[in-house]
Amino acid sequence: MDNRRNSQRRIEVEIQHDANNCIERITIDNNQLPIVSKEVARLTDMPTKSLHPLEALYLTYKGYVLHVKSCEEFTFEKLARILSRCNPLTWAEFEVYLDLRRRGRIVSPGPRPHTLLVKIRRKSPKYDYYLLVLEEGRKIPLGLLSELVEEARKNNWMPLLAIVDRYGDIVYYAPTPFRTITEKG
Repeated sequence: MDNRRNSQRRIEVEIQHDANNCIERITIDNNQLPIVSKEVARLTDMPTKSLHPLEALYLTYKGYVLHVKSCEEFTFEKLARILSRCNPLTWAEFEVYLDLRRRGRIVSPGPRPHTLLVKIRRKSPKYDYYLLVLEEGRKIPLGLLSELVEEARKNNWMPLLAIVDRYGDIVYYAPTPFRTITEKG
């Protein structure tokens, strides 16, 4: 019986790598869509055949094993380790992703690296927040924050920063644009 339960928690996938041999996309077998759709349904409005690596990490966190046709299997620890090689913010991104999912938010990978799009309600036609994930102590260019705020404004999203400290605690901030005032002499 235990073997049957394990096979039910196993998802057949194919993995696509980018030029740097980093996992770029994970494609799901057609007959596995109902299982994945059930767990990932809160991420997208329609089931999709491919998962973002962050979504795949969430599935392994929930106890699923990703089984590649080459007979390789990915558990949560193994997938997190592999993803961290190419993206040093994998753990911080996952912490934020998991926190938002636990709060009942609909979370999707954002258009830029280290960003997430967040809906408050499932039925909402658009995303509410555009979130940039950062680690405490990492420096980022001020121009990047400015671009985030501007991109969010153009799409009618509220910009948010999620800062993850070394203990895994998350603080959310809402950046606002400002203009410097110069004295006339």
